[in-house]
Order: sequence, then structure tokens, then C-alpha cells
Amino acid sequence: MFNLKLWETSGHAAKYKENMFCFDIEGQEFGLKPMNCPSHCLMFKHRKRSYRELPLRLADFGVLHRNELSGALTGLTRVRRFQHLTLTLILTLTLTLTLTLTLTLTLTLTLTLTRCAASSRTTATSSAPSPRSSRRWPTCST
Repeated sequence: MFNLKLWETSGHAAKYKENMFCFDIEGQEFGLKPMNCPSHCLMFKHRKRSYRELPLRLADFGVLHRNELSGALTGLTRVRRFQHLTLTLILTLTLTLTLTLTLTLTLTLTLTLTRCAASSRTTATSSAPSPRSSRRWPTCST
């Protein structure tokens, strides 16, 4: 349970407040934890840290509470309380940019190979290539 100010700071309250269990305690609004991200930020902020500690991995197998409509999660009955393993990576800007570029290139390569494989299947003839053929990867002209 956290003060709702935390969820407002993280931006989660604006999007998810209607699916949170919120209540008033001594004039302050609190909410049961629907996700782990903001609490990981509090753990990181708990003490001064050096850039040498990065990347920092925080994992939490915590209990989450969500006030979701029946069937909101792929046909399950109403989900109220569940445990969820969450991993948060806190990175430097350089590492974030490197990972973003790597993921972008990996996805681009995967999509290109998928398109090539699909186009070679549609233009394939009825005779299958020999298993000893030197041509193992489909060529793509797109």
C-alpha cells in the first residue's frame, strides 16, 4: 500500500486509478499496489548510488491488487489479487541507447528474414532442394 502521490508522480494514477483499490486514511488517499514499477523507483532512491552500480536489477515477486472488470485478462474470471514477478532494469543513458539500437536491429533482421522466408515459400516449385545444397538461406530481393 502506497500513498497515491507516488502513483501520481509515476503517471500510473492518471491511467490506472479506476482499476486500483483506493481508500482514504486520515485525509490522505492510499492505493493497494497494482504494479511494482514505482516501488522499484523508491528502492533505488532509498540511498545515494554511484553510476558504477549500474545496470541495477531489481526483482519483486510481490502481491498485486487490481480492481479489473470480469474477463479483462483473456477471459479469466475477475482478477483481484495475484502474485507477479517483475524485473526492473535501471540503466545509464549510454546503455539504454545501446540496448535500444541492438533491439531495433534484431527486430529488423527478424522481420526481414521472416519476409524472405514467406516470399520464398510462395514462389517455391514442387521440387524440394537437395539437403546437400550449398544454398541454405532463402534469398530475398525486397
